[in-house]
Amino acid sequence: MKKISMDDFTHVESFLPVKEVKDNLRRYWENELIQFTLRPYLKKCLANLPKGQGLRILEIGVGPRDAYRLLTQIPAQASSLDLDVEYVVQPGQISLYLGIDPEYDWVERANEIHRYDKRVRFIRADFERGIGILKQAEAPFDLYFSKFGSLSQLHEDALKRFLIDTCEHARPHSLLFLDFKGEYAVRNHSLEYTKCWSARAIQSLLEEVKAESGVGLKTLKILDRTLLVGYPDEAEQPKALNMRKAVNRLLQKDVRTDLKSLLVPPHFGQALAKQSVREFFHYLGTCWNILVQYAEHRLQCETPPQHVASWEQMPPSLQFGLLTLDRIIRDTQWMAYGDRRANLIEPHLAYALRSLEYELQVGLGCGEDLCVVLEVQA
Repeated sequence: MKKISMDDFTHVESFLPVKEVKDNLRRYWENELIQFTLRPYLKKCLANLPKGQGLRILEIGVGPRDAYRLLTQIPAQASSLDLDVEYVVQPGQISLYLGIDPEYDWVERANEIHRYDKRVRFIRADFERGIGILKQAEAPFDLYFSKFGSLSQLHEDALKRFLIDTCEHARPHSLLFLDFKGEYAVRNHSLEYTKCWSARAIQSLLEEVKAESGVGLKTLKILDRTLLVGYPDEAEQPKALNMRKAVNRLLQKDVRTDLKSLLVPPHFGQALAKQSVREFFHYLGTCWNILVQYAEHRLQCETPPQHVASWEQMPPSLQFGLLTLDRIIRDTQWMAYGDRRANLIEPHLAYALRSLEYELQVGLGCGEDLCVVLEVQA
């Protein structure tokens, strides 16, 4: 696996590199999808805590950016219009946030960033050998959290050992958020990660973990994340769809996007061996292109979404996306100043595409990341 250098990042507050700040898609798409997914389960987890007990979080694989801000800025209500945003997890509700990583540099930098908060600390630990000393040194955690494929750095036997350790250490109702690289992603992970996973393979492994640990696990959610937009290094991946830059432009202030650069070619994903994955990518690409083509057409002339071919057969997420674009284009016609296309219409298209991808994914393992949310059973 290619080792990441500290020189690759310029750090700012909360251990967030400038690279991430510029990558709108990481912030407004990938991170927010993690937050959407976790929100209902974290609410339930907090409700199950004994009165007066704080939340204990273990972050597995800190890397160049810790997840503290991501986990403490999950809006409690997605539709709230209040001036002050209420978050599911407030910093004061956390009794311990512990991050583990095998790289000394990441651990030192994270501790430096959070040096004023005694409830937040990071230690060097090689989780290829399970959770090691934490089994004896620490009480159970309420959330065991990994992100952006960190667990795909483990061989299958090491992952199994790690999951057994985690299940034996956890308490009833603890949450596990596991993040793997998807086996069927249209991108070559093989040079970077030890093991990529399908949902079926993960479920089979979890059955072995339950049998050997004697601990019950309930699967709450399996999610494919980042299916079409790729990762920042996609230029090095000839099979990847070169779309991340275009979607980032949709979310960039005062920048207009050539919408044709958002179209998915008909052959995308069709070289994959598994038929169900090919069929899924064809369906997702077709729906995605309908939304993009409607946006391009609607910018030129007024056409009700219901007049688009096959309206009645469209999935609700696509219908909603078309209605959203029609409404935002129509309702911003009054604007005499500013760039309504760049600053209002195009961001709405980005969010509509995000919702479409999120609603249509079926958790096969064909995204850049395969996320699995589990609850430990009593």
